[in-house]
Amino acid sequence: MTALSTLKFTENWQPSLSVMKTDKTNRPCLSITSQMNGKEEDPKLFIDAKIEALLSQFSNAFKKTFDAQFEKGDIILEVQALMESKSGKKPELKDLHNAYFSRYTLSQICKLRTTAAAYSTEERAKIRETGASFSDCYMAINLCSRLISKRQLPESTPPCDVVEQIRKSKRNSSKSIAKEIALKIKSTRDENRIAEYQEDLKSRPEEWWHKQFLREDCRDLLGTVIKPGTVDLCWFDPPYLYRNGGRATPCLSESGLSERADNVKYEDALKLHLDMIRAMPEYLSESGVIVLWGAGGAPDDPEVVKAAYEAGFEYVFPLNWGKRTQAGHQYRGYGPSSERILILARKREDLFDNNPELPRGQSVSKLGDAFIERMEEGKIKSVTMGFGAEIRKGEAEPGDRSIYEKPLEICAGFVDKLTKPGGLIWDCCGCTGVMVEACLELQRNWIYSETNEVNYALGYERTRRLIEKNPELVG
Repeated sequence: MTALSTLKFTENWQPSLSVMKTDKTNRPCLSITSQMNGKEEDPKLFIDAKIEALLSQFSNAFKKTFDAQFEKGDIILEVQALMESKSGKKPELKDLHNAYFSRYTLSQICKLRTTAAAYSTEERAKIRETGASFSDCYMAINLCSRLISKRQLPESTPPCDVVEQIRKSKRNSSKSIAKEIALKIKSTRDENRIAEYQEDLKSRPEEWWHKQFLREDCRDLLGTVIKPGTVDLCWFDPPYLYRNGGRATPCLSESGLSERADNVKYEDALKLHLDMIRAMPEYLSESGVIVLWGAGGAPDDPEVVKAAYEAGFEYVFPLNWGKRTQAGHQYRGYGPSSERILILARKREDLFDNNPELPRGQSVSKLGDAFIERMEEGKIKSVTMGFGAEIRKGEAEPGDRSIYEKPLEICAGFVDKLTKPGGLIWDCCGCTGVMVEACLELQRNWIYSETNEVNYALGYERTRRLIEKNPELVG
């Protein structure tokens, strides 16, 4: 035990130390008794002497060295254990501070005690070799706890596993470092998802839905998989046209949402928009329409609108989804918390509601039903809302959803309004496959395409689980 050699005992008074258990840092937790002339006496005198020796050692420790700070933390923990033995209950940190360490701030004592308790002797030795500081070790504890609470790290992850990441990111804030760690973990998780879907694909090559669940650029399917005059609804949710760079780089990496996408640069995204709008009239059915998604808070891109009219879409009808996410909520209906929808139709009749329960001739342009009203009034929430809570509760895994994913209610609402049972819906940029679920529930035919392999893996797994759990949907 630390500093026992500094204690002087009389010949008749002999303390007896018995080890009860050993904690993570290999420090023994002691049961203390004392004997005077062979009889057991009150051990408080011994405890006070022991604490006094520890405090002397605490004062003499070098202030800023890696080992000295861990030594101080060990001493604080040992004094705490002695106080508990003396009083019979674990002391509060403020009581420990007021009684013995009032020369230091409460936060300093907390930092020393917390850090020393979190690392074993072996872990300290390994960290010392990397050149990480005591402060790095303390920050790692908070980051580890933060990421575990969001299930970005397994519960068993020790703080020493993230110390190296902190050491390499000296100039970054703790939030930035947490995002870096989350991104690294996401990358590993994405690789595992891709490997899992590829293995599953090999094990069941004859599944009927594989033939229409395609990892292809939507433009490459025109004239091959997609036949002229067959598509009743082209669900076109491409990367948005952010002139200022937008979401070209991850910005919510700690949230647990997947942010992968291809063609995120403005030039690439614009080319994809124009190519599809110009080509689709040939492949739409007689009453087929395009539902084109875009970013809220920005005017419709003039090149896109011009291309739509030139391609023969006489009706370019705008809608808004006021999703009211936490990000951008201060802007409400016209900022980042909304999304823009353009319905491209060649004639007005194509906008008539196809729901058989409603009178024929009711048009979406009249906003005549609850679905459109709920969407525009912000009563249909984004999948980003509450996803962190689902992760913490164990109801979802980080990365199970994409930040670009649309709610099932919106997908099903447009399918129900704009197509009839048996119609063909083409989800051009399929992402997590929510539109496939809507089509299965509403008895529509569908084709899914996606270029990004991470998103494809998410969509594949979602569709596989849905079909296996609900075979009655297939038919």
